[in-house]
Amino acid sequence: MGKIFYSASKRGFFLEEDKAIYEDASGWPMDALEISQQMYEDLLSGQSNGQQIIPDATGYPVLVTPEVDPTVVTAQNTDQFNRLLIATSAAAFPLQSAVTLGIATSEDQSALAALQQYAIDLANTDLSQNPAAFPAAPAGVKLPI
Repeated sequence: MGKIFYSASKRGFFLEEDKAIYEDASGWPMDALEISQQMYEDLLSGQSNGQQIIPDATGYPVLVTPEVDPTVVTAQNTDQFNRLLIATSAAAFPLQSAVTLGIATSEDQSALAALQQYAIDLANTDLSQNPAAFPAAPAGVKLPI
């Protein structure tokens, strides 16, 4: 690959080998700045990991972590919380029924206690955090998700 250029106005990369094509079409960007192959690869790697490529004050590309709207974070975490709590309730219901009917085994009682503790741990999760630190499901209990 030949020389690589970045244009702040176009927010894109341009290859020197394609310069004639751009000049015949929409034009080669007037603000195109040459960057190294390593910088190009680092920028693309960061972008594939969720970062954004934007120009800095001098027009060179830099990686930034996009800001996330806190209301979106809370809404997404609330959705996940609701799914986990519904699954926990569904898994706990037959166990609670067995306890109520007096037919629960010691394994049933242990599984129910673990699910109840898990529901409490879920309720204590800070849903405003990105990412939220949801507790791990109890070992040996399969949630119907």
